[in-house]
Amino acid sequence: MINKDEDDYVDAQGLRGKIDHSTAGAHLIWNELSIQGKLGPVVGQLLSLCVAPHHCGARPHG
Repeated sequence: MINKDEDDYVDAQGLRGKIDHSTAGAHLIWNELSIQGKLGPVVGQLLSLCVAPHHCGARPHG
């Protein structure tokens, strides 16, 4: 049973559109790939830099 008085209760409907999932996604990619061999950290960083602005709506200049 869901108890709204619990410390770990999250009102998902109330937070809709307010969760910073772009940073979370970039961080997850970096963490997962940074431990994968020689190229993992480089690929993880490149993908993280692509994911973060894509999800937050930033557009490249030019």
